[in-house]
Amino acid sequence: TPQPYRRGAADRVARALRQVIMAAVLVTPAHAKAAKVALERRGWLDEARRIVRHASDRVAIPLVAEAVREAGLATILADVPHEIMEYAALPSAVQRRPHDALLSAAQALGARLDPQLPVTADDVPHKWEVHGDLALLPEGAFAASAWDPIRGELWAACVRALGVQRLAIKARITNDDYRTPRVTMLVGASPIVEHVDNGVVYTYDVTRCMFSAGNIREKLRVSRFNCAGETIVDLYAGIGYFTLQYLVHTGAKYLYACEWNPAAVEALTRNLDRNSIAARCTVLPGDNALTAPARVADRVNLGLIPTSRPGWPVAARCLKPAGGWLHVHENITSDAGADPAAVHAAAGDQIATALAAMLAEEHGGTWAAVVRHVEPVKSYAPHVTHVVYDIECRPVSAP
Repeated sequence: TPQPYRRGAADRVARALRQVIMAAVLVTPAHAKAAKVALERRGWLDEARRIVRHASDRVAIPLVAEAVREAGLATILADVPHEIMEYAALPSAVQRRPHDALLSAAQALGARLDPQLPVTADDVPHKWEVHGDLALLPEGAFAASAWDPIRGELWAACVRALGVQRLAIKARITNDDYRTPRVTMLVGASPIVEHVDNGVVYTYDVTRCMFSAGNIREKLRVSRFNCAGETIVDLYAGIGYFTLQYLVHTGAKYLYACEWNPAAVEALTRNLDRNSIAARCTVLPGDNALTAPARVADRVNLGLIPTSRPGWPVAARCLKPAGGWLHVHENITSDAGADPAAVHAAAGDQIATALAAMLAEEHGGTWAAVVRHVEPVKSYAPHVTHVVYDIECRPVSAP
């Protein structure tokens, strides 16, 4: 395991031994995913090296050299307990990127098929998803019919190159009410995977349920809420993306989880048991407009994109007469050249106005709905941002 050095000492060692200075962020396993995603977004993750265990209670995430001197490094990792480690190592210690290993394997197999047909970097996927020990290749990966004679060998080579045990490939999501994934297993029989985010265990069937790794930042933010003694309604619970964070980390007293996808309900029920929190949660299968409990919630989570608008009147009905908080997820589009922050703020004000009217209609009297925080989660498409609005809703006059 690389040992940390003081910067000056490391420089001297590197010069003396013709080694190179490397750097890594040390985090707990529970925070590894959040740190990795943040570094990837800024281009500061060194993909030429692997993420490895450091000592018994830390994970070392490799940094590109210039990231260590960047003032913004501490900012993007502000929500993640961490420390920076620098060390000297031989250049041979740098491992190949998984893409390079995948390319080498494909080139070797391709040469057997047709020595006159070279395999280039553009012929192999640059991105894929990893769910536990299963890699999920993107739609169209290795689709050329030329690979047909040796597909079994090709998939085995992919497994070795990507450092996983199982392999699958996805196609376009089914256009149904559940947005069911279309995934085909290539290596391995079981599609059940286990994933850990922020100390919470998620298990799910990759052929039946979606999992958005890009929401890790919002899950971490939710986990820091103080919900002590509160009753929460999660209107779009899925497999428990936010439900589990509320129950494990925030001190919530009880939660009602609404979900209409039977496959997601099955996974959610299993995840509640897996995290030992089933006693504090009621799962309500079916359309939340019909199943969501009325006037019980201190807080309602509306985690559906591209829009949660159909759930707004349901959320108004769920809130207690004394009011509470709504966490509204929306995709917000900004015109080219516009200030995204201003666009997001204006959209939030419009949402709050609409919610105040719905609350007045549901509970009577006059209500105030105020946006207390605007959280851009991730880019969804060019000029489209997934945004969460924390909106405090209170009655200002009696019915």
